[in-house]
Amino acid sequence: MIPSVRNVWGAGLILSLAFYPYVYLLARQAFLSQGRRAIEAGQMLGLSRSRVLFRLALPQALPWIIGGLLLATMETLADFGAVSVFNVDTFTTAIYKAWFGFFSLTTAAQLAALLIGVVFIVVLFEQYWQTRRGNAVTQGSNRRLEASTPAKLTMTLLCTLVFSIAFLIPFLQLFYWTATNFRQDFDARYIDFVTNSLMIASMTTLLIALLAIIVAWIKRQYSDKTTKL
Repeated sequence: MIPSVRNVWGAGLILSLAFYPYVYLLARQAFLSQGRRAIEAGQMLGLSRSRVLFRLALPQALPWIIGGLLLATMETLADFGAVSVFNVDTFTTAIYKAWFGFFSLTTAAQLAALLIGVVFIVVLFEQYWQTRRGNAVTQGSNRRLEASTPAKLTMTLLCTLVFSIAFLIPFLQLFYWTATNFRQDFDARYIDFVTNSLMIASMTTLLIALLAIIVAWIKRQYSDKTTKL
C-alpha cells in the first residue's frame, strides 16, 4: 500500500525537490571558489577527506549555503499552489481563505503582516549570524580534487537520482499529458497565457535586477549604520 503524500511531509518533499537549486547553485559556486590549497593543507596536517569537508570546506561555504536556504525559506513561506494541492494549511492558504472564503480583508491583512514579520525576523537573524561569523570565502587554486572511481560512480548515481525525481520524471509526465490532450484542449487562450507569463517574468526580472544593483551599490559606497538599515 502506497502511503498518502497529501500531508505536511509530502508537501515538504515536493517543495524541497523544487527549491533545492537555490542552495545547490550557491553551494557549488562556493566550493569552486575555494580551490585546492586549503584542502591540500588540511590533508598535509593529517585530516581525512571527510574531516577536511566538515572542518574546512563546509564552514567556508556556509555563508553561501545559508543564503540559498534563506531564499528557499522565503519561497516556501510564500508558496500557495503546492500546499493547496497537498491540502496543507499554511499562512498563504489562511490569507486566501480569510479574503475570498470569509470576505474578511482585515483578517487577511493581519495574517499577511504577520507573515512579513516572520520573513523579516529570518532575514535579520541571517544578517546577524553572517556579521558575527564573517562571510569571506578563501580563494585558491581552481584545480579540482580527484576522487576514486567508486566515489565518482556513487556521486553520479546520487545526482542522477535527484535530477530524475525533481525534474526528468515530472517533465516527461507533463509532456505526455500535453501530447495526449493537445489537440482537444489547445486554443488561442494558451498563447495569451504564455505571452502574459513571459511579460510578467521579464518585467519582474528587470525590476528586481535594477533595484538590487542600486541597493547593493549604495550599501557598498556608504557603509554607515543608517544606510545599512
